[in-house]
Amino acid sequence: MPLLTNAIITFYCACTICCGVKKNKSLIGITASGTRAKQGQTIASGNRSIPLGTKVEWNGKVYIIEDRMAKKYNYDNSERFDVYLTSHEEARKGGILKQQKIKILK
Repeated sequence: MPLLTNAIITFYCACTICCGVKKNKSLIGITASGTRAKQGQTIASGNRSIPLGTKVEWNGKVYIIEDRMAKKYNYDNSERFDVYLTSHEEARKGGILKQQKIKILK
């Protein structure tokens, strides 16, 4: 399985600061794949060539790519991932982690 060794990991939650304002409030926390984001499971990818539903391993934990990052991170060789957390404070504290290893499990 491919191993990305120079990945950038950031963190987000479902708030308007992280995800923008939703006209339809029932869509808050809904991912690009149509699922409700879950801490410990949901990860977003900046690389849209990696299909939604793909499993990846980071830091000893398996996540599912259920969401997409902002379009400014949409490029085929993007090694940027955004881990979902339920708390904005925790997401903010997570910061930006560089040179992380992500294994694509499929």
